[in-house]
Amino acid sequence: MSSASTSRENSSDENSSSAAVASPCIDVCRLDARGLCIGCRRTIEEISEWPAASEARRREILHALELRRLNPEEPV
Repeated sequence: MSSASTSRENSSDENSSSAAVASPCIDVCRLDARGLCIGCRRTIEEISEWPAASEARRREILHALELRRLNPEEPV
């Protein structure tokens, strides 16, 4: 296998990885009194940054959503 071919495959793998973390949006987009979307539970800041966020940052946001689900009374 040529190095050009290997580079393309690695690049393709990186692109696949960055698309691996899907948006939690469920198209129910309204903010509650705490400033969280009632559909996905993200803050407006998290929603705004999502399109440009790295895969690692997207995983951080998803982790925050899980913590919010487990502790709904915790401050945002």
